[in-house]
Amino acid sequence: MIDVIESAAYDAKSVDLSSLGLPGDVTKLVTKHFIELRKITKKLNQAVEDKKTLEQMRNKASTESERKTLNKEILELTKALTVMRNNKIEWHARLKLEVSQLCD
Repeated sequence: MIDVIESAAYDAKSVDLSSLGLPGDVTKLVTKHFIELRKITKKLNQAVEDKKTLEQMRNKASTESERKTLNKEILELTKALTVMRNNKIEWHARLKLEVSQLCD
């Protein structure tokens, strides 16, 4: 069951969870988790785009002080990306744990 849920989590068109054939209580739980995953993924994707933009700006910077300022911003964004990726890993762990507890 976990494999079916996880594969659906990566299917961008996976809106209708009822088609997975899961019990109703599991479907409710998974729906709640998928909403959380979409939020995490949206923030993560935006941060990646922001980092790319900052890197391009750094490459075009004409002064050392501009590059240093942009490097600091890139570093902060990289730290934030690490936290977001860890949140996504924790999301998977929570989903597995809660589904397994529900199915026991």
